[in-house]
Amino acid sequence: MKIAERTIPLVDIMREKQPTTPIVFVGLFPTAYSFLNDELFDESKKLDNALKTEFQKMINWGYDNLFYLDESSALGDDYEGTVDGLHFTDLGFLRYANFLLAELKDNKLLD
Repeated sequence: MKIAERTIPLVDIMREKQPTTPIVFVGLFPTAYSFLNDELFDESKKLDNALKTEFQKMINWGYDNLFYLDESSALGDDYEGTVDGLHFTDLGFLRYANFLLAELKDNKLLD
């Protein structure tokens, strides 16, 4: 899986250039399609779990200034955040932006 192969090397390259810059990882948001398609749901879960695994490895190895945001509820639960279960509506973008702003503030990455 590409995530397992590329995440840590990417972070290492970023750290060479900017050693103290915060790096924020954001999980995949669950799409309406993934709830209707078992294969897509399983693939999305694998990708999300792979990113979480790589993130946890880096934390265990002493990498600092890394953050993981679980955005599973960022778009709400009324399915109004996307046009077609995947592409954001204006409301979806607003909710996602508000989610990101709140998370960045909670992690003291924004004032």
